[in-house]
Amino acid sequence: VKSSLIARYASSFGSGKVLLAMICKSSPMNSAGVLRPSSDLLARELTLTRPSSAMNYFVTGGTGFIGRFLVPKLLDRGGVVYLLIRPESLGKLDGLRDLWGASKDQVVAVEGDLGKTRLGVKPAWVKAHAGKIDHFFHLAAIYDMRADAESQRVSNVNGTKQALALA
Repeated sequence: VKSSLIARYASSFGSGKVLLAMICKSSPMNSAGVLRPSSDLLARELTLTRPSSAMNYFVTGGTGFIGRFLVPKLLDRGGVVYLLIRPESLGKLDGLRDLWGASKDQVVAVEGDLGKTRLGVKPAWVKAHAGKIDHFFHLAAIYDMRADAESQRVSNVNGTKQALALA
């Protein structure tokens, strides 16, 4: 198979729609039939229409593989993108802003961690932004198949619970 559709995400945003698909040129599977990470994995925009007014977004995993494709699409729509960033990853953000052609006012770092209560976002930040975030994207996770089970549980399972608690 030259190309196979492996995941599809569709969502409505006000009057606009975003439909993303992940395409893999070859489908590398392990012996259990699970898709392995591949450099051939590509995110492709299928449709995108602009909503009538700018919205604000909160994104976990914005510096990761999928987030690097999603954030510029959100920036095209206007508004502010708030990215959950671990303190040790703050150095990546300036380079990504340059890549995306975004200012510090358009892509705002929010320090936090998947393993902490409410993602470790400070209560003062939550209070100041209550009701001002239109869409919340939780993309952060450990995708490394070699990571131990406890690390995966803390980040992937508990991280998702804490993302819901924050949202």
